[in-house]
Amino acid sequence: MQFIQRLRLPWRSKQAAARTIRAATLYLMRHVGMTGRVQCLVSQDGNGRSGYVLRLSTLQRVPRESREEIRQFFCRKLNELGELKGAPLLLHIEDADDQAAAAHVGRNISSARVASVVAASNKPMTHEAASSNFLQDVRRSLRERREARGRSDYAPLRPAALTDLGALPSA
Repeated sequence: MQFIQRLRLPWRSKQAAARTIRAATLYLMRHVGMTGRVQCLVSQDGNGRSGYVLRLSTLQRVPRESREEIRQFFCRKLNELGELKGAPLLLHIEDADDQAAAAHVGRNISSARVASVVAASNKPMTHEAASSNFLQDVRRSLRERREARGRSDYAPLRPAALTDLGALPSA
């Protein structure tokens, strides 16, 4: 039976692979003492290479600064188990703190509120402000160069004074 399973393994569907990755992730979670639910989704990057998104929901607390280490652990172990086969993995952990924060958010938030928060966080530089900053920088650098030239022994070339020449004798 194992021979047949190994023979069919390369042709298994992405959804079947996602189910086995989910089962392997649950096994790894039990191994490290985590409890919760796992959702495994198939994804694709811009180049068409398929990968997986793991969403772990747990009632335990997982420190934010340790989540990258946990992601690396799951990637390494799933590769060692032969489930990922080098495919990229995105791990999203939703712990008790995240769930508590989501429960306290008001349900009726207007689009104007969301737009104002995003706009306040990403203040774009207006075209006029950018051009005025650019002009001020150019003027300042020109002034500094002129002052530096005035302090040095540099003498710019000046046009030579022309003299009045009479008509040349015709030959």
